[in-house]
Amino acid sequence: MRLLTHLSRLASLVFLVWLLTFANVPRTAVGGVSRNTGNKPLADRITRLPKKWRREGRQKRITKFIQDHCEAAWSKIIKEGFARLGSSSPQTVQEHRLSVKQRFLEEAEIERLTPEEVMEGLCQIDVHEIDEVVTGDRARLKLPHRRDQRQAYVEGWWPEADWLPTSPGGVSPRWKREWQEGKAAAYEFVRQRAGKHLADIIIEVYDDFHGGRSKVSRLARDCHYAETVSEGIRERVPVPHFALEALSAVATPRIRERVMREYKEAVERKEQKPIF
Repeated sequence: MRLLTHLSRLASLVFLVWLLTFANVPRTAVGGVSRNTGNKPLADRITRLPKKWRREGRQKRITKFIQDHCEAAWSKIIKEGFARLGSSSPQTVQEHRLSVKQRFLEEAEIERLTPEEVMEGLCQIDVHEIDEVVTGDRARLKLPHRRDQRQAYVEGWWPEADWLPTSPGGVSPRWKREWQEGKAAAYEFVRQRAGKHLADIIIEVYDDFHGGRSKVSRLARDCHYAETVSEGIRERVPVPHFALEALSAVATPRIRERVMREYKEAVERKEQKPIF
């Protein structure tokens, strides 16, 4: 059935190209050579169609994989870092993912992303959580074993050399190391359930998100940084480490300013420690 669909699309494309070849459109001469000037925009749109179909097909396959193999697991995995910091109602990975996606939709509207770019960003947000189906949510700080020592540890914490990127939109050594560790787990998880081809596709998306390789992936990642800080403030757990990371890593000035404003307001309410 899928083969028939592709053949039908190919036949339609060939027919449209044939029409362009023989269409009665205005022609102009430049330097004695006739040149067709009327069909270029339409031809460009036609040549973009196969690429659009491939992109949409990939996104549908990824979405189905997420639904079949990830969503149920995510709904049972608690955000371990916030739980260990004393949150009475920590989000699940599924709730966190949906919160980040909602923020991305709001920011995408402000940035005037195209529908295709919006779908790309939402897909990246989904894919970057796949490794947690395997590993669970990993606390990014090495917190003390004793609960009564954890909050004091975070409040007295100051960034280690590998925690912050050197420029907005950049990648810190810590982030890069966690990215590579998660990538290996995600790849094997997908490969075992859907084969190497889909695993290769998904890991390409995974790398796009973590590396911030495009304006879409940078915006999606910015929303992830910002939402993590906002959620920590809402859950009343100390997040100076995440606030400093976000203020150093977020590429979008407007989002960076919002994070700073939210954190300063939490400091004024004596819910977070000053970091400035």
